[in-house]
Amino acid sequence: TAAVFLAFAEYLGVAVYGNPQASTYLLVTAPLVSVMYFDMTADAMLKGLGEQVHSMKINIADSALSLFFALVLVPTLGIKGYIISVYVCESMNCVLSVRRLYKVTGVAPSLFGSILPSLLAAGVAVTLTRIIPSRIGATGLDSLWLVLCGLIIISMSACLQSKKKKDGAKE
Repeated sequence: TAAVFLAFAEYLGVAVYGNPQASTYLLVTAPLVSVMYFDMTADAMLKGLGEQVHSMKINIADSALSLFFALVLVPTLGIKGYIISVYVCESMNCVLSVRRLYKVTGVAPSLFGSILPSLLAAGVAVTLTRIIPSRIGATGLDSLWLVLCGLIIISMSACLQSKKKKDGAKE
């Protein structure tokens, strides 16, 4: 999703908000999408493992820090202060949640097993969305639809490969 926001920020800014200036903020906040998703996933896992209280403590700390930044940074820096606040608070929340998840389960995110391949796939997708549509004459939202279809196909392929691995492990 972050890759889609990065690749199509200008089109999404106009299509969703009716304003090309919105694309600037989509570009700036796009990397947060992955951090927020990772955090939500870690929180859900913690809750499923009976760690609701710890998860709640992290979220209360996040809210307190967000309030502090809203009172200190936003009045002086405006939207830039808000963006700084969101980056700091979401990153802190994610790091604390993943750290707790690691403590509880003993399983750490694999840099080479999951993080780098995902970043590489996103990079390839963004690159291809810039090259292929221009070669076939697609522009704007047509390119976005091509990317979304491609993401669906890649996701389905990944699910099938995962199922094959699980089925192979059971035998």
